[in-house]
Amino acid sequence: AAKWLDDHHDEGRFFLWVQSVDAHTTYDVPRRYWSRYFEGEYDGPIGSTFDAEEQIAIGNSDMRISSRDLDWIKALYYGEVTFQDKQLGVLLDKIEELGLYDDTIVVVTNDHGEELREHGSMGHGYSLYAEVSRAPLVVVG
Repeated sequence: AAKWLDDHHDEGRFFLWVQSVDAHTTYDVPRRYWSRYFEGEYDGPIGSTFDAEEQIAIGNSDMRISSRDLDWIKALYYGEVTFQDKQLGVLLDKIEELGLYDDTIVVVTNDHGEELREHGSMGHGYSLYAEVSRAPLVVVG
């Protein structure tokens, strides 16, 4: 999106829609993002990423996990969210760099959150707890 802005910002009025599917499974982010939320190394059954099949298996109680495994999953999820925040920052910086900030309306929202065993479930689509249903709506402009 930042590259598109670079290439097209001076062609007149525009509408730019940016949609990402992160932070949905598969959670797979570089160490610099998940390490903020997890101490040490992880060597449990989840591996370096967390995918939808694992999420479903845990949610259905077909796969048992320890509290450390859950901490790892949360670190991967929070790392995904942090990565998205970073990418949004890149786009906002580009808007400012190009002198578009004062003439731009920015709207940020998301579709849902994730339940990470706070109420026994894993994922989304199964409950209306705040972890799943609360979504930000930020409008600047």
